[in-house]
Amino acid sequence: MVTIMKKLTKTLLCAACTISFISCASKSQNTYDYSYDDSYDYTLDESEITFEEETESNENFLADIAPVDLEPLYFLRKSKKTMKPLEVRKVALVPRTNAVEFHFRETANDIAVIWRKAERDKILEACQNFLDKYESKTLEHFKVNSKTAYFKSKCSLWYGLMSPSIGCEAAEYFVSHEFIDKRPYLLIRFLPTRTTSDNGKNFTPKVSLYMSPSQIRDFMEIMNQDNLEQTIELNKKKAYTY
Repeated sequence: MVTIMKKLTKTLLCAACTISFISCASKSQNTYDYSYDDSYDYTLDESEITFEEETESNENFLADIAPVDLEPLYFLRKSKKTMKPLEVRKVALVPRTNAVEFHFRETANDIAVIWRKAERDKILEACQNFLDKYESKTLEHFKVNSKTAYFKSKCSLWYGLMSPSIGCEAAEYFVSHEFIDKRPYLLIRFLPTRTTSDNGKNFTPKVSLYMSPSQIRDFMEIMNQDNLEQTIELNKKKAYTY
């Protein structure tokens, strides 16, 4: 009799578990519906696009997204009395700081120059000043130094043999022009400045970047703030839209 009761109890427990499992499975199926809603319009209307980020863009912030590579650029370097191309292997816009980074090699150093918007505005104004005088043939001949420059300012410059790991957040530079073989070039010259990354143990290298009139126009096109912001808007759509 005891054996029969044990078998009956076990049978009832199994039945209860089975009923409970079926009930849970049924409940789960009722809770999660993975089918598409035929009444919903899945087409993308760009006028209704919204971004998850709410931070408003300003002079020091465009978007909370990763750096965006821009078109490549070429500067020139002076070798004795001739000009040789200097390839900027990477030009990147950093949306979180609205800064543009330029990476290139100069002699033994790997160099990174970082220009925030305020600095780019000064450089673009100098570029336009140069082009206006170049086209009207009124560019002056003078001794090139910081006193005769269009302006003198500071920016972040980093350098190193393998990578730009040593640098200064306020490296001095000026923008001017120089005649070489009777041709004028825009000049951006970085002056040796005591480094801040290693408690002033070193100085940043002296670097001179030249641009011809055609290179200036390319530079101005890429650095135009409206064009930079348009590039960011396109990347924001890729990053945040459904």
